[in-house]
Amino acid sequence: MGAADVLLRTAAPADMEKLFCWRNDPGIVALSGSQRPVSWQDHQTWFSKVLQNECHLLFVVMASGDEAGTVRFDRDGAGSSSATVTVYLMEGFRGRGIGTEAIERGCEKAFAAWPVLSGIKALIRQGNEPSIRAFRSAGFAVHAERQYAAGNTYAVRKRGVK
Repeated sequence: MGAADVLLRTAAPADMEKLFCWRNDPGIVALSGSQRPVSWQDHQTWFSKVLQNECHLLFVVMASGDEAGTVRFDRDGAGSSSATVTVYLMEGFRGRGIGTEAIERGCEKAFAAWPVLSGIKALIRQGNEPSIRAFRSAGFAVHAERQYAAGNTYAVRKRGVK
């Protein structure tokens, strides 16, 4: 898949149900921070907050015109110089370079939207080698020796790194 075939579109209210189904897909739940499905009520509250708050960017990953997953950026607060990225792709879109492209394009959008941003971090579930490879390919320095809660591996990308 070529880079031109991967696009990000800003999530809209009409995406709420689709993202709920994706988030509760067993493969996504297994790699999530909580490793638990979310309730519809919790998802509605979260989704509305994310769409309305300037500290969040939420995109639907498009691969050759198909909806493939999401990439999201969360700042620690307005004016914060740091953000955290979360990305997931649905089965059938993994292992094709789509994740790397989505991460790269999302980082470009986050750095453009938030000029004060100096770095973006990712917490990757320990043992999730495909994600670690995707983040490395997208310019993140992966610090496997730095383990965080729930067995996550820490990765960071600084502004200007590609």
